[in-house]
Amino acid sequence: MLIVGLGMSVCLTFFAYNTKIIIYLNDILLSIVGGAIIMLLTVIIEYLSFKRKNMENLMKKITEYEKFFFNINYLEEITIPTYDDYKQTNHKGNLNPMEEIEFLNNYYKYVKTLIKNFDEVLDTYINISKINLNDFWDIYGDMKFIFFDKRHRLKLYNELFNYVSTEINEIKQIAYHIDNYKKQNVDPRVIYQMIQEYHKRIFRVEHNEIDDANPKVKNKILKKVVYNDSGLTYIYSTFEEKLDNQYKLVRKLAYVNDKE
Repeated sequence: MLIVGLGMSVCLTFFAYNTKIIIYLNDILLSIVGGAIIMLLTVIIEYLSFKRKNMENLMKKITEYEKFFFNINYLEEITIPTYDDYKQTNHKGNLNPMEEIEFLNNYYKYVKTLIKNFDEVLDTYINISKINLNDFWDIYGDMKFIFFDKRHRLKLYNELFNYVSTEINEIKQIAYHIDNYKKQNVDPRVIYQMIQEYHKRIFRVEHNEIDDANPKVKNKILKKVVYNDSGLTYIYSTFEEKLDNQYKLVRKLAYVNDKE
């Protein structure tokens, strides 16, 4: 419409007699063209503003989730004696039912002393399980009004939205068992093994040497250094690394055009 109106205005100006009617029609066409230009500029400005706001909200969410997972302490793999081994080592003879219950409680307390930062990790999992993902997915829903093709939206879905939601929902499942563990006096080894298995998803263990003065090398986020007889073991946060990469992508989309 803009091009048609502009073309008609040019034709009337240069190829028609300048009668009052022609001049009047030309003024109308120029007004329409001017209005269309203003409308187009307004739409572009609103689009860019909406896009930037959406991406900035997403950046805030990424930072928020990184902080939550930053608080998760890595649980080192340790050997925990069974109840029978503990009983054989610490008590000789038979126990009556009441003594058995008390001894079992002491065993649970002993196991907890072997697992460093156990209670802190449990509390962190419970805090993460309280995250509401509705606002997170609302941001994704708004993206259909931002990107004219599906490249970036599909990439963000696979590598950010679906990934984060999967990990947080997994933690919600673990937190359910943690809540039951806290309400009942059960074997802490069950929860420890569950968390140990999950940590394989969000942490990565390497034995290569790096510069300890620089905890972030080649986009790796170092969480912990474990000293043992075989040398140094480095624990990296896979989750934080992935979110850090996605943050950089979103920041680029927020302040650079979406054709890149």
